[in-house]
Amino acid sequence: MIRTETHEEIHTLWLEKGSANALDTEFLRRIAAEVEDLSAEPGRGLVLASEGPIFCAGLDLPALVGLGREEIADLVDALVSCVVSLFSFPRPTVASINGHAIAGGALLTMACDQRHMLMGNAKWGLNEAQLGLAMPPATVEVLRYGLPRKTLEKVLYGGGLYPAFKAHDMGILDELVEEGSMAEAAAASIRRWTASVSAFADIKARLHAPTLEEVQRLRSTSDDWVDLWFSDEVQTRLKEVVAQLQTKSSDQG
Repeated sequence: MIRTETHEEIHTLWLEKGSANALDTEFLRRIAAEVEDLSAEPGRGLVLASEGPIFCAGLDLPALVGLGREEIADLVDALVSCVVSLFSFPRPTVASINGHAIAGGALLTMACDQRHMLMGNAKWGLNEAQLGLAMPPATVEVLRYGLPRKTLEKVLYGGGLYPAFKAHDMGILDELVEEGSMAEAAAASIRRWTASVSAFADIKARLHAPTLEEVQRLRSTSDDWVDLWFSDEVQTRLKEVVAQLQTKSSDQG
């Protein structure tokens, strides 16, 4: 599911869960645990990366439809824990986005300090609203940290999927990178920010502290999101989307 490489004190955590890196509770827990382990010896930074046309397609909806309330609550807790692990990593983090980053996948990129995306046709978007879902309350605080209010309203209310050039113009992405240069670009960004790793760590901890405090306070409100998940509207939309995904997979097979 995941693989970690270290080169010149920069860790790269590769997402390797099928073709879409779809998120379920186990995958999220494993990512969080690996990031937390790396935090003990963080080196100069961390790159979150994957291969193929999809960086991360978000939640593994076919595997989640039909789960009970306790299992969905555990999923939300795992998602928040994963986001917190990335957001609190004591060195620079770069999401090296090689392909589509959708919903939960886009959220993971927002937990990183910088977002680099491959030039091309891949899209980035937080499209939960299209399913009738809001973001879990704790995760909204991380989005609030990373995006100006008007941009955040646009991406959350509309639930649109933006091509890389548009997401860059909106200030969501920090860099657009040519094919074959993703690793080099991520490493260069990390080095620019870590002339002094101790200074960086202190500054980041101070900047992120208020957001992390609010995230922890809001974790107890996740039941509201679970209630929404089990609403008739959302369940109907989820089943429609899963049926579409299964039809598409069958046609491709």
